[in-house]
Amino acid sequence: MRARIKAGALTAWRSAPLASLRQKIQIDWQRLGFVGGCVRDWALNVKGKDMDLVWAGDFAELRQAVESAQISARIRPQYLTLTCHAGGHNIDIAATRQDRYPKPGGLPEIAAASLGADFHRRDFTANAMAVFVQDDLVTLHDPTEGLADMAQARLQPIASETLLEDPVRIVRGARYAARFGWQITASWQAALAAATAPEFWQSVAPGRIWRELQLLSDETAAVMAFSLLSSWKIDHALFGVSLQAGEFAALAAWRSHGQLEKSGTGKNWLVDLAILNLRQPELFRHAETAWQSPDSELQRFRKLWRKLERGLPDPLVDKIAGFRLK
Repeated sequence: MRARIKAGALTAWRSAPLASLRQKIQIDWQRLGFVGGCVRDWALNVKGKDMDLVWAGDFAELRQAVESAQISARIRPQYLTLTCHAGGHNIDIAATRQDRYPKPGGLPEIAAASLGADFHRRDFTANAMAVFVQDDLVTLHDPTEGLADMAQARLQPIASETLLEDPVRIVRGARYAARFGWQITASWQAALAAATAPEFWQSVAPGRIWRELQLLSDETAAVMAFSLLSSWKIDHALFGVSLQAGEFAALAAWRSHGQLEKSGTGKNWLVDLAILNLRQPELFRHAETAWQSPDSELQRFRKLWRKLERGLPDPLVDKIAGFRLK
């Protein structure tokens, strides 16, 4: 795994987008490293979509350097993050920070912190690794032993309270467990017990459950992820209904009959939700009332549902129409 991480980091470091950025921004590049999902994916030798960077320094210094370089960037100082546009790519950079959740599932209070504290604010050990590059020297930071957990196919939360302070991480965990074939550990037990109560999900900040389910539906292993949520006995509390074998079969069927929609558009979740709602109409009502879902996304679904009811032509309707409960 370490050899794959080194190869992946060197390739990314020498890539055109980062090479372009290094030419323009005058900072101490030894303090900028790769973090999170990209390091995990290099270790597993899978092709990832993201390249996230961590800045082990003062955010104001990073921001000033980016602004002085006069490159296109979206700067979000309240989150200590920025996105640079270079070489036709978006590159996300976050300064090291710590998060405190005033209430479970809410938006965290963010403060600058050390690299060590930044690792411990993350969700799972597999996502709490960073790599720094200096010439051909690659230094891996793995303080929570994510490599060891991945080698044993374990999905291990950073700490016992990790899943309790942010329930959405449970849904994300189902996504990772399905994608990589990982098993959850004993550290999940308290959170899964709490997650069987509808009240557990009511404190989640507006839009976050909907967004996490959009990401889940984009997965090729989405049906397995939904099945895991059911096997953990949290489906009724989360969805307002208990998912049955027929629902999983219907979700698998539309995927076997056609291609998934492009990731990031939210369309796969619209199809999944419509198929589930054909079989269990209470599900969308729950999404409307219990999740604090974005109005714009609810309107997208209602528009699709009207087309389905009226038999109007639409590529998504074609994916859904054959799955009414017999």
